[in-house]
Amino acid sequence: MPDLMQKKHYYNCLYGFYGKLLTDKQQQIFELSYYQDWSLAEIAEELHISRNAVFDTLKKVENLLEGFEEKLALYAKDKALQELLKAYESKVNQAGQELIKKIREME
Repeated sequence: MPDLMQKKHYYNCLYGFYGKLLTDKQQQIFELSYYQDWSLAEIAEELHISRNAVFDTLKKVENLLEGFEEKLALYAKDKALQELLKAYESKVNQAGQELIKKIREME
């Protein structure tokens, strides 16, 4: 991941697909870090664990999310689908536009 914003977006997307496969504690730490933008120290204090435990958990979660994506490729498939829909959108009539809208609402 070239920059922090792209990294955060990527892991947020992966979490959307695979977050429920993580433990409750892993989900909590990920959400505090990525959604609430809490620091390691803030998370550690809130959960009564060490900063190192928070760091290790975040790294483990990132590795798990990448592993799930490597095996299941839901993010890659969704991205490809969105690109196809975007390309198709400009080539269809109103009925086709409505169908594309319904497909996007399913997400």
